[in-house]
Amino acid sequence: KIVKYNTTTGLVEDILVEKIEFINKTLEIATITVDVAHTYLANGFVSHNKGNANAPIPWTNLVCYLEPQFAASYNTGSSATNFNDLAGYSTGFNLTGGNSNPAIAAPTFNAGSPKSLTFASGKYGIKQHANTSGTGDTYFNTTLANGYTIIAFVNGSSGDIFSRGTDYKVTTSGNIAFTSTPNGNLSATSQTLTGWHMIAVTTGAGTTTIYNNNVSVASGASTAAATTGTSDIYLMQNNTGNLGSFLFYQRALSSTEIGNIWNNLRGRYGL
Repeated sequence: KIVKYNTTTGLVEDILVEKIEFINKTLEIATITVDVAHTYLANGFVSHNKGNANAPIPWTNLVCYLEPQFAASYNTGSSATNFNDLAGYSTGFNLTGGNSNPAIAAPTFNAGSPKSLTFASGKYGIKQHANTSGTGDTYFNTTLANGYTIIAFVNGSSGDIFSRGTDYKVTTSGNIAFTSTPNGNLSATSQTLTGWHMIAVTTGAGTTTIYNNNVSVASGASTAAATTGTSDIYLMQNNTGNLGSFLFYQRALSSTEIGNIWNNLRGRYGL
């Protein structure tokens, strides 16, 4: 069956497919970008793009994917809401508790387009699994060989985006700074950080690179990339900006892979 909107009745109806015909010739296919679902009405029929004009988002070694767009990741109807990981590694965050000083406060959910979370001023953002480091904290461990990648779509961000104790941290405040006890520090100065933008840091044995909106804005030598332990992990610590999509990989992504993420998600944020 296919689905069609009936303009007379105002109802969506199932239409039985009675015949399928294969057309063996070259056809031009246009990919239409529509926010979130890429689904639209074509001659009244509910339609979806054929194929994908962009390479897909890399999935290998993606161990944390937080997405306010989807109820599976953030469910506003829950009385004890968690920011759930969509990659299946239990690397979600607790939005309402914690024993930090100042105490962790639940963020505000922005239901517009794009959907996002805004965090309270002077707070420690949100912490993985409240009072503990979390059952999925080991997935934020890294190796010397693979390194890791941190990606966040943020709006008006000023403060920490993501931090794990003193192991590593990504901060924005006019500059984009990456600090890491085992891996060395790197900063991209004089960056435009107003409005929505994608911040990405890839680091491994040899090189650390900072990206702003898919442009490499700083690159430097790395000393190491291995981190282990159970340090507290926070999102948006003392940061009043909006957080959209967040991804963490247990490897250093290539510039091509960073571009694939940018091309797939940028339209959602008007970029």
